[in-house]
Amino acid sequence: MIRNEQAYLLEWIEFHRLQGVDQFILYDDGSTDDTDIIPLLYRSVGLPDTVKILSSNFLRQSQASQHTLIQYETNQRSVLNHCHRRFGPRTDWMLLTDIDEFTYSPHYPSLISFLRQAGKQKYYSINVVKYGTNNRTKSPKSNLFLEPERTGIFEGERWPDLLIDQSIRRAPRRELDEGFHELYSNNCVSKTFKESYCGEGGEKTLFHPLTCRFGCLGVHGCERFRVRGAVQGNWPWANLSDLRIDHFYFRSTELIKSLPEFAQHKVAQWELLDQSFFSLVHDDLAARKLAGFVRASLERFRQHV
Repeated sequence: MIRNEQAYLLEWIEFHRLQGVDQFILYDDGSTDDTDIIPLLYRSVGLPDTVKILSSNFLRQSQASQHTLIQYETNQRSVLNHCHRRFGPRTDWMLLTDIDEFTYSPHYPSLISFLRQAGKQKYYSINVVKYGTNNRTKSPKSNLFLEPERTGIFEGERWPDLLIDQSIRRAPRRELDEGFHELYSNNCVSKTFKESYCGEGGEKTLFHPLTCRFGCLGVHGCERFRVRGAVQGNWPWANLSDLRIDHFYFRSTELIKSLPEFAQHKVAQWELLDQSFFSLVHDDLAARKLAGFVRASLERFRQHV
């Protein structure tokens, strides 16, 4: 689900579209930042079916979201299963992901080239690599401007810095860093807060939609499989060199301080660990691999609006 994420959307969509993702289903939770303009921009460049934005407001019937934890989790599960049931039967591969997660293959040229060698494999669990604020205090402003006669794109000499350009320091990962255990021990184990605050945390799933029973999607993937044997723990983990999600966990100080009450644990993580752990290891792989292509692709919007 998204809410007031327009400033990130074009970069996030282009990052994945250039790797072979051909449709994005976004569930909007009451945005007030003209998010609904994004599909119109894609229509203007000849890609009318690339982005669909649907309401996530299934349960509240047009009431304003109160952002309680129960409401949020119930609604999130509802939109995931709505997407699965409505779009799954005509989809080859489906990835459940958030706007602050950038998925790519370090080894293969693109996600689609990785999937072409999948053979009979029908599901992958992808590890997440978390990034800190990288000293960003303010959230980016929208790249769009609205005038009575037209909608346009940022009019500077060049496209503003991308999120993947600015996020070049991440948390340590045991699979990627030789000194992981020492870094983890120095920054996490000896602290008085919950050790889980340093969690390498999370995974998302890339799967053939019909391998999962309808109504059985959870936040991180399928909870009841159609494929025999999957329930015995045979869900394969993709190697980080093959598939990886860079999770820009703390995008800015401003964003962290605006989180709802039920997400205050994330504020505690940021206060204690943003600089000492989540922004510790230099890693600009996503920027080196894809930023130039993303920026060049974004420039074409300027020519069509």
